[in-house]
Amino acid sequence: MNILKAVMSCILLGGGFVYFAACLAAFAGHFKSRRIVSGYTPSISVIIAARNEECNIGSLLDDLLLQDYPHDKFRLIVVDDCSEDGTKAVVESFIARDDRVILRETCLSKSKYTHKKKAIHEGILTSKGEIIVTVDADCRINRGWLRGMVEQFVPGIDLVAGSVIVEGNGLWGWLEELEFTGIQMMAAGLMNVRIPITCNGANLAYRRSAFECIGGFEGIGSMVSGDDDLLMQKIAAGNPSSVMFASGIETAVYVQAKNSVSEFLAQRSRWASKILAYPSRTAVAFLSFIFVFLAVIPIWLVGGIFGALSLTQLGVGYGLKVMGDLLLCGYGIMRYRRPLLLILFPLAEIVHVPYIIGVTLKGLFGSFEWRGRRTSAVSTGYGKSVFEKKVNPYEGG
Repeated sequence: MNILKAVMSCILLGGGFVYFAACLAAFAGHFKSRRIVSGYTPSISVIIAARNEECNIGSLLDDLLLQDYPHDKFRLIVVDDCSEDGTKAVVESFIARDDRVILRETCLSKSKYTHKKKAIHEGILTSKGEIIVTVDADCRINRGWLRGMVEQFVPGIDLVAGSVIVEGNGLWGWLEELEFTGIQMMAAGLMNVRIPITCNGANLAYRRSAFECIGGFEGIGSMVSGDDDLLMQKIAAGNPSSVMFASGIETAVYVQAKNSVSEFLAQRSRWASKILAYPSRTAVAFLSFIFVFLAVIPIWLVGGIFGALSLTQLGVGYGLKVMGDLLLCGYGIMRYRRPLLLILFPLAEIVHVPYIIGVTLKGLFGSFEWRGRRTSAVSTGYGKSVFEKKVNPYEGG
């Protein structure tokens, strides 16, 4: 019993210090200066994977066609991932009036990749641009977005991740906005100090040559998610300085908060399902340790209530986590000019630990529905997964 208590104490206190140190490192990463290449205008292929996006895809295409970028230097490739609504018809209406818009479909694809990676891969096979840019169909963008992203590609940079700003309404929407701000501030800062952990495919750009050099989605194609962070880690392997985060507002995309708690939890579970398959063993070790640290907190709390464990030690370990979160979330919401979100920070901290434990376990061992597809992913080792699906793998899976 004493040995177990000592181990848990080391995890609680050590985890608190590691968590806070990671937050400090990430915070410092946001102030690392970056050069840009003004006037750099390579050819660009913007790839949009769309499934059941009839209500959103038109607004995004309008934004893209108004970009402050040479007309003949970019193409928009929409890949319809077996939509069951009018997504295809909306895209075809844009094709009729602008030859920069191209439509592809996944329904007849024999690709061995799953879900969104299949759609992105189909788009890349069609594309010719020097720079591949991906954006989600439900996003909105500023007029200077493409130019701002491309200008980050100084020599030596192969991948650029941009900010994704969640716009919420009501208590749940604001909590989601605050939660995602924390995730993004951690990911962005760590990437800029050469510790790339994660990024988001809703705002991502990479050199075609880098994608081809690492074999594209080979080795990560079976995972239900990971067209973004798994790819980023492959590109960063051996040279973490080749990837960077562009945190400026001009390179941000905007997306609405999820419509329901269940949809939000399904998305986060999908993200968590790939953690053990990260190509970066450092990322797997770090995230695994943080998960164990967070899992110890409620156990220690129960022991403290019954007098078996020290509440003082819990206060130190958990307090370090809270300070780290406050540092990054506070910086993020001020940067995005949403200071009123700080009011919800105490509530968010209360639910954060059980929420992380729950979605991680569900992602790794449970099942979840996304875009009308019921999927479960059980990790079987490096880069492998077993999928249970209600759809034929060649019918948009």
